[in-house]
Amino acid sequence: MELPSIKALYERVDNPDFVILALNEDEQDSETLSTVNTFWTTKEMPFETYFDKDKSAAEAFKIETLPANFIIDKEGRVVVSSFGSNDWSNPVTIDMIQALLTE
Repeated sequence: MELPSIKALYERVDNPDFVILALNEDEQDSETLSTVNTFWTTKEMPFETYFDKDKSAAEAFKIETLPANFIIDKEGRVVVSSFGSNDWSNPVTIDMIQALLTE
């Protein structure tokens, strides 16, 4: 549900240092991979999705519910943690990310 707003955020923040990584926790079988690839292509997602096969990312970030979102600064620190669906294309979020990029 929130992917369209994440896509809009990505397109509005025009900075090569801004990266979005989408992690998928589904099993990485051929049917799931095909479904994800079709979705990503149809929706023209401008960033990559990866499979967290061994759930190591979920463990590292202590993810217990989805969706889970994290904003990580240039130093590798988590500056925002969000669980549940959000509108990532709102002006406050965009301004915050722009500010982090100029630090």
